[in-house]
Amino acid sequence: MRVFLKRLVLTVWLGMIWSVGYLAAPILFETLDDRALAGLVAGKLFTTVAWVSLVAGPIMAFLIMATGERSRRRSLKLICVLLVMLSMVSVHWIFTPMMEGARLPDGTPGESFLMIHGASSVVYLLGSLIGLVLLWPGKIDLRIRKGA
Repeated sequence: MRVFLKRLVLTVWLGMIWSVGYLAAPILFETLDDRALAGLVAGKLFTTVAWVSLVAGPIMAFLIMATGERSRRRSLKLICVLLVMLSMVSVHWIFTPMMEGARLPDGTPGESFLMIHGASSVVYLLGSLIGLVLLWPGKIDLRIRKGA
C-alpha cells in the first residue's frame, strides 16, 4: 500500500509541476492576446503548485522514512523531496512578490522583471529536474566499473 501511495503522490505532484510549468503556462502566453491575463492565470496555477508542494512534500518524506531502512538512497530521496518542495515554494513566495515589485506603476514589466523571472524559471527547472531522481527505479550506482 505504501508503494502505491508514494507513486500516487509523486504522479500528482510531479505531474502538476511539469504540466503547469511546461504546458499550461507557455500555452497561456502563446494563446491569449492579453499578456496580463495570461500572467494572472499562470500565477494562479503556480500558486496551486506551491500549495500542493507544501502538502505532497511532507507526505512523500513520511512515506520514504516509513520504509525503516537507512541508506544513502533514502537520504538522497529525502534531500530531493526537500529541494523540490523548497524550489516550488520559493518560486511562489519569494520570486513572485519580487516580480510584482519589479512592475512599473502602469503594470508593465520593469527593468529588473526579466532578470527575476529568469532566476525564478531556473529554480523551477532545477526543482522539476530534481524530481526525476524521485522517479528513478532501483539503485542509483555512480561507481565506475572496471572492464566496461
